[in-house]
Amino acid sequence: MRYLDLLELLTRRLGSAPLHYGHGAATAQDEAWYLLAALSDIEPASLPLNQPVPALLAEQALQLVEERLRTRKPMAYLTGAAWFYGLPLHCSEQVLVPRSPIGELLHGGLESWLQAPPRHIVDVGTGSGSLAITAALCFPHSRVTALDLADAALALAARNIERHDLQRRVRVERSDGLSACAGRRYDLILSNPPYVPWQEYLTLPPEYWHEPRLALLSPDNGLAFTRGLLREAGRHLTEDGVLVVEVGNSEYQLMTRWPDFPAEWPEFQHGGGGVFIIGARELAQWRQAHPAL
Repeated sequence: MRYLDLLELLTRRLGSAPLHYGHGAATAQDEAWYLLAALSDIEPASLPLNQPVPALLAEQALQLVEERLRTRKPMAYLTGAAWFYGLPLHCSEQVLVPRSPIGELLHGGLESWLQAPPRHIVDVGTGSGSLAITAALCFPHSRVTALDLADAALALAARNIERHDLQRRVRVERSDGLSACAGRRYDLILSNPPYVPWQEYLTLPPEYWHEPRLALLSPDNGLAFTRGLLREAGRHLTEDGVLVVEVGNSEYQLMTRWPDFPAEWPEFQHGGGGVFIIGARELAQWRQAHPAL
C-alpha cells in the first residue's frame, strides 16, 4: 500500500462519521494527512505519496482513526503533534490545540497597526507556545515572553521553544494574566484568553470537551478575562504599542456592552474571526471613559 492509498482509506473512514474539524484540520482529508505526517515525523507537504507505507505505520494510523471515531478526541491529542500555520509543535491535552487566527496576523506582519517591528512582545496565556514562537519567528529581532498560569502549559511551551531553538529569545514565565509583568512595557501584547461562556460551551461539539476547561471557559458572558486584559494592558504597552486579543463569538457581547470600543476587527483569509486590535493611545482614551471596567 502506498501513502496515497492509505491517505484515501483514512479519509473515507474519517468521513464516515460526523466528526468536527476545528482543531487544526478543516476536512477529513486534512486530518488524515496530518496523521500520516505525525506518524512519519515529517512535514505534511513532504509525504512520499507514491512510496510504500511501512506496515507498522499503517496499522498505527488505522488504530488512531478508530480511537478518534470512538472518543471524538482531536487528532492532535492522539498523535501528540500539531501544525500551526506550518509550524510543527508538540501538543497535549493540557493545552488547547493551537489554532488562533492571530497566527495569520503575525505572518502578515501587522504592518497596518505597528509603527515599527516590535522589539518586546508578550503572549498572555501561551498554552503550547504557538503564538509566542510564531511571533519570534516573524519578528526575528524581538524578544518574547510567554506567560501562563498552568505549569503543564509552561513545560510544553518550553519544549516547543527548545524544538525551534528559540531559548535565547523566548522565555516562559508563570503569571496570572499580566500580574508578573510589573514595570515592564511591550510593543506588542498578544492573547488568546478563555472566552467561551458556559451556555455556549454546552453546545460545542464533543471534540472541545477534551480540551482543558480553564483555557476555554470564562465567566461574565465570556468577557471576564478580556476585561482583565483591558484593565491591565495600558500600563504594559509602549507609547506606540498594540494589543491583539482573540474573543471569538464573545465579540458580540463585548460590542453590546461597550459600543464605543474603538478597536479594529480584521478579516481573515483562512477563516476565523473575533480578534480585535487596539493601539495604546486608543486604549488609554477609552479607559478614561470607562474607569470602572
